[in-house]
Amino acid sequence: MQLGKSLKNIINGYHCSNFYSLLHCIFTILLSAVSYYLSTEYWYFSWIALLLLCVYALKGSLVSTFLTGFFSYLFGSSNPHAVLPLTVYWPLIVINATAFASVLAIFRHIAVRWRGGYASFVFASGLTAYEFIASLYSPHGAVNSIAYTQISNLPIIQIASITGI
Repeated sequence: MQLGKSLKNIINGYHCSNFYSLLHCIFTILLSAVSYYLSTEYWYFSWIALLLLCVYALKGSLVSTFLTGFFSYLFGSSNPHAVLPLTVYWPLIVINATAFASVLAIFRHIAVRWRGGYASFVFASGLTAYEFIASLYSPHGAVNSIAYTQISNLPIIQIASITGI
């Protein structure tokens, strides 16, 4: 009974149902996708993209958060300056976009449910855990990791030299 009620609230909730929320979804997708797209050249854009998505996740529903995260990652990771051509790794982009959106949705669920400051660690650790597991089984290794966008960020590089990617 309770599961049916919560599922109904998710479906009827804030999920891009009216014009304002649809515009908010599209704006967030475009801005974060452009930021993520530019993050291979300029490290601070990856922080902007992730911050935008996390802030949106706190206000949107579970469905809109998942869709916004999915399309932001999908469009943003199609940068032509990436290591491999897009035709080679497009299935990997779709899988990574699904995993990214799932971690964002889990972050949203935990942040709304428990309202603790530690919820931000859920997103960071979930994304890091997925990228680590994906690098173990991917034939391309860790080539699609967001950590490579931070090459020019010297404080982060110093931390990564101690802790690893």
